[in-house]
Amino acid sequence: MDVYRNKIQALMDEFYEAWQKDENHGKDKWDVLGNFSEAHQMAVIFGNFNYQVENGGIHQWIYNGYFNDYSEKLTDYLERGTGSDERCEKILQILYKLDQCAQETNCGRDGHYVDPDDEDSEWQFIGDMIDCDGFDTWYYAQCDGDDWWKTVCGVIENVTGHDFSPVQQAGENESTLPTLAPSADKPSVLEEIRNNAKAAKNGTPNAEKEKTADKDAPTAEGAKPKTTKKKSGPEH
Repeated sequence: MDVYRNKIQALMDEFYEAWQKDENHGKDKWDVLGNFSEAHQMAVIFGNFNYQVENGGIHQWIYNGYFNDYSEKLTDYLERGTGSDERCEKILQILYKLDQCAQETNCGRDGHYVDPDDEDSEWQFIGDMIDCDGFDTWYYAQCDGDDWWKTVCGVIENVTGHDFSPVQQAGENESTLPTLAPSADKPSVLEEIRNNAKAAKNGTPNAEKEKTADKDAPTAEGAKPKTTKKKSGPEH
């Protein structure tokens, strides 16, 4: 029974129902989502991540602009929400790698870039710089079930204090959310990556090279997201 997945879906549905109203026609998603609670925002961002990865792999999540638009928020939520869950840590590591790639390549919103030092170079994709297939296989195996959504509810509760009341099934003891120790108060790894990039731009030795992401970079002609296996979990 998808008890916790349904809790996430319920928060998402409240947002999408509002976004589809006539008065919000033509508005950017975040123009509307920003008026909702942080718990709603987290549910939508986690739900979108799951839907995109389950549907077409993390390539699709990048290609459709979710990495560009929401990876910083997703990283922040995971950093603040848990300091122990191995699945959260695995997702954080892939987000750190992608952010590093984005800093180095000056990629567009869809993750495509060209070598600025080679005007004849072809469009390339930051998703090809990491082991996306390995991540996808792991995600399908480890994050496909209500136990994962129970963890997501725990992260949201940790960050926002949102009350996901325990669920009691007939003849069963109350089901409680996992105890997730919040991350220690330390600098964000993402912040460190970007600080190193800024230092490199200013000529500081032993730092990473920064190039600011350009949302207006054109999409590679004919580029298509990778299609994969299945679709489950909260939608949209």
